[in-house]
Amino acid sequence: MYLDQIQVQNIRVISSAKIKLSPRFNIITGLNGSGKTSLLESIYLLGVGRSFRNHQIKTVISNEQQKLTVFGKLSGQRNITLGIERDLSGSYRVRINNEDQNRLSSLAKYLPVLVITPESNKLISGGPQHRRQYLDLSVFHVKHQFSERWQRYSKILKQRNALLKSCSSYKELSVWDVEFAALAVELDEARKEEFLQLKSHLEDIQGIFLPQYRVQYTYYSGWDSSSTQSFIQQLENNYQTDKRYGYTNLGAHKSDIKLTVNKGTVQDIFSRGEQKMLVNAMHLAQARRLSLGLDKNCMILIDDLPSELDEDKQHKLLGELSKLTKVQIFMTCISKEGLVDLNSIANLEQTQKELEVKWFHVKHGVVSETETNKD
Repeated sequence: MYLDQIQVQNIRVISSAKIKLSPRFNIITGLNGSGKTSLLESIYLLGVGRSFRNHQIKTVISNEQQKLTVFGKLSGQRNITLGIERDLSGSYRVRINNEDQNRLSSLAKYLPVLVITPESNKLISGGPQHRRQYLDLSVFHVKHQFSERWQRYSKILKQRNALLKSCSSYKELSVWDVEFAALAVELDEARKEEFLQLKSHLEDIQGIFLPQYRVQYTYYSGWDSSSTQSFIQQLENNYQTDKRYGYTNLGAHKSDIKLTVNKGTVQDIFSRGEQKMLVNAMHLAQARRLSLGLDKNCMILIDDLPSELDEDKQHKLLGELSKLTKVQIFMTCISKEGLVDLNSIANLEQTQKELEVKWFHVKHGVVSETETNKD
């Protein structure tokens, strides 16, 4: 399945837009501030239920409007309609095939969405939560109970941290820790399993993008998983430390993917440009994993590609993307200048046809399809 149509109302400068999309490449041009990134934001909202730019939904809704709406139609073996409405208070309404849904995550099951922006470098330079979220996106789509288990774990973690501030002995925590530890181990097993699947794609694509390096990818559980002590025993032994700091220092909420090269961290060894390429490799590896493992298209949103990558790096990234038949790509740029010729990246000897590309131009929030790759 892929996103065939999208209809947008009241998202930043876009008051209204309705467009039919390509199942492969969609290029959105326009000056800065015209609304092209807002169109990407709309697609992300339809897939995730929130913005990738700001979690405060009121900043996304157009000025002087009370709510935003995004409606989409998926095409494939069966047609599916998706819709989301969000208002200034943060409340939402989700509909799938005209039926109301209770959770935003209902949307994500249909539209796996990855986004690459200038802020994506946090995947490497930022804290563990960024890499944990990266891994959990894959786990969410292949382990159907993962989201529910993670929500339950997070609720108990919050209660445990509150109790740490008032309890006088570990005995008061031990009742909570039985379920807490069991959930942590279950989440950890799901992450480990998915990490091994993802790692093979990571190593392959990183070798194409940055052949001069051999990055080691290591999964960290959030506690010493190699110890002879069980996790619940480690929790008890760590009680005094947790009590002193006032929060839980071990658990699934501390897991991470560690990236090293010759025993040094990628952050210390790679240049900023090399880090960008590694981030792109990581997203592409995830797109490959999801598109091969799921009976649905994975969408990649790439904001302002020419400003982030030179022509050679664009060829590498888009060349690998063009090989994935179940990936739908959305890219923004100011104009076609600086963007590589998309048909120059396709393996035309194998496909015997040009890539399926649609071009759109955004001006003052108005979205129009252009017949050619001219603005």
